[in-house]
Amino acid sequence: MPGNNSSAISIAVSQRPFEQLRQVHRRSAERLQDLCCSNRGTFIKVGQHLGALDYLLPEGYTSTMKVLHSRAPQSSMEEIRPVIREDLGKEDVDIRTNVALYLPQISELLNRIPRQMLLPLKTNNLLRGIETILQTRASSSSFINISRCCTRAIAR
Repeated sequence: MPGNNSSAISIAVSQRPFEQLRQVHRRSAERLQDLCCSNRGTFIKVGQHLGALDYLLPEGYTSTMKVLHSRAPQSSMEEIRPVIREDLGKEDVDIRTNVALYLPQISELLNRIPRQMLLPLKTNNLLRGIETILQTRASSSSFINISRCCTRAIAR
């Protein structure tokens, strides 16, 4: 009996560092989520992307950040209209009309692209958004490196 009890204690002791690490990941992810929500925009997109990297990041991060897929802070149209007008020089009605024309073709095209290819494309779009916010210059090597990482992760 003492042998069984000591092995149970040693298992519990050996599990403690892993549980502490899980708690650190969860707390850090919650802080990161708060940061994304308070900065909004591209930061929320980064958080959503992190939530989809379950093949790469610890579960504490992905489960916390996945919430941003369905419950991200929303902006009102009154907040968005001036940004659209300033960035695109058009009213949102003009943009909706153009989107309505091309949406069926875009949907059809996306349905034909293998899911494995969508991840590098989405990642590249996310990187462009980050580079725009940070006002840095994009390089083709960043897309190539991300594509390689995604391809390796999918292959595993």
